[in-house]
Amino acid sequence: MIVDARVLLCALFLDEAQPEAQALLYAHVVGKEPYKAPTLLIYQVSNAIWQAEPRGRMTPI
Repeated sequence: MIVDARVLLCALFLDEAQPEAQALLYAHVVGKEPYKAPTLLIYQVSNAIWQAEPRGRMTPI
């Protein structure tokens, strides 16, 4: 299975799909599911986290 940025972001931020996204990531962490990710995933997730604070989805540390 290929995991995109939306799955990771749903697992990190409060979202209606958060429980499902966290379950997918948990399955990978415990070794039940091997996942692949696009090369640009780190940039997509970094950009989304960077934009989350001004949009009120997270607070600064």
